[in-house]
Amino acid sequence: MNGRPQIYTDEYLDEKLNEFIKKYPDKTIGYPELEKETGVPKHIWKYRKADIIRSYNKNRNNKAPEPSGRVMLPSADDVMAKYGDKPELLKTYIGRILELLAKADRYKNEERTILELEQKYQSEIEELTAKNKQQEKTIKQLNKALSQMMLDSQYPDRRKAEGIKVNVLEFTPENRTKYRDLLDGFSL
Repeated sequence: MNGRPQIYTDEYLDEKLNEFIKKYPDKTIGYPELEKETGVPKHIWKYRKADIIRSYNKNRNNKAPEPSGRVMLPSADDVMAKYGDKPELLKTYIGRILELLAKADRYKNEERTILELEQKYQSEIEELTAKNKQQEKTIKQLNKALSQMMLDSQYPDRRKAEGIKVNVLEFTPENRTKYRDLLDGFSL
């Protein structure tokens, strides 16, 4: 072999590239960032791994999510053609796909849980609304009965007919405002 020996082996560069991709999965690979993160000069990356980096960036840009939110996955043949001779990159790529599938499954389970909770709380809301209406009806009936008792106790002939011995409530000027405030507190 002519020239000076390589400082960085292909395996070492592949390993560092995989680590960078794992650390920044949503980022396009740039040579300055790669140099800063790995310590390997950018001219070495450009000279020895430019094709892989360019291909990764191109596929990353071409595989943008569709408006429906679905991600287009490449076929097995495409993956093998691209990474078949590079087992470390293939391993990283398959790992990322498995992570995406696990995340999609988690989202589906969370969506199912949210729907179940919505149904549960909707039925509870309906039950509480029915109870609330019943209680409002009871309060109205009690207010009506109290008003009737006040009227009945005011007149002696009604008291006698109803069997009431004494005025239940006396309508003195001092008590009128007190009773009015009391009834307003019970009314809806």
